[in-house]
Amino acid sequence: MFDKYLKPMECSFPKIRMGSDGDGGYVIVDNGLENYTGLVAMGICDDNNFEREFQQQSNCYVQQYDYSIDEPPSEIPNSDFFKVKV
Repeated sequence: MFDKYLKPMECSFPKIRMGSDGDGGYVIVDNGLENYTGLVAMGICDDNNFEREFQQQSNCYVQQYDYSIDEPPSEIPNSDFFKVKV
């Protein structure tokens, strides 16, 4: 079904995959993660592996938002968690 609407396209940018193997993992452009100063994550549920890995590689500040849980599934240095529906 998805292949009807989503078709991979070639691009000249280098890409990396970060986070979990399934949902919670994302392919992003690898354009110098050390240049990022912040990451906003909305709806982390029971998997914040992407946010943790991104923070490890960039050393940026991370804000995590999710109203459905009481605390993040794992600790991330230099981050805050907000139990808020966005």
